[in-house]
Amino acid sequence: MKNDKGGGTVTYRMHVVATDAAELAVNAGGLIVDRMMSGWRVTVELLDDTDSRPVRILGAELVDAVTPPDRPDEEQCVLVMGAEAHARVVSGEGMPAGCVEALVWGESPDPHHIYGHTLSAAARAFKAQAVAAAQLAVAEVATAETFTSMNAKTFGISLRA
Repeated sequence: MKNDKGGGTVTYRMHVVATDAAELAVNAGGLIVDRMMSGWRVTVELLDDTDSRPVRILGAELVDAVTPPDRPDEEQCVLVMGAEAHARVVSGEGMPAGCVEALVWGESPDPHHIYGHTLSAAARAFKAQAVAAAQLAVAEVATAETFTSMNAKTFGISLRA
């Protein structure tokens, strides 16, 4: 996609921060698969877990930091995280540069901005496999995932200059 200035290509990345692979698969597994299938680069940071199998099943790239050193200048990033990670960001750790939106799962920090993502059939199938790989019981994978959507500019999250 061309940027507004007529030059260069805008790329899209979604960075997901989760405590562990189980939390990741249950709360954002379907969104990860659907974004990957749409051509987005999806990176995942696990805070307390090194089990990469569910991340690989979902097709995402496991990274150690929010902003990899090879981030292109024309990249638009959406940060996806749980309520606990969001609380840390708001309390001072700061939103990574370049993020234009944050999606938060779990207890909503702002219930007026709920975003529901309907999972494709492929997303449901891959999510079920990732949840099973995280050693959680899979009775049925929900057809949607729910997030609170926060525009970075509106919520005081600093954008890249």
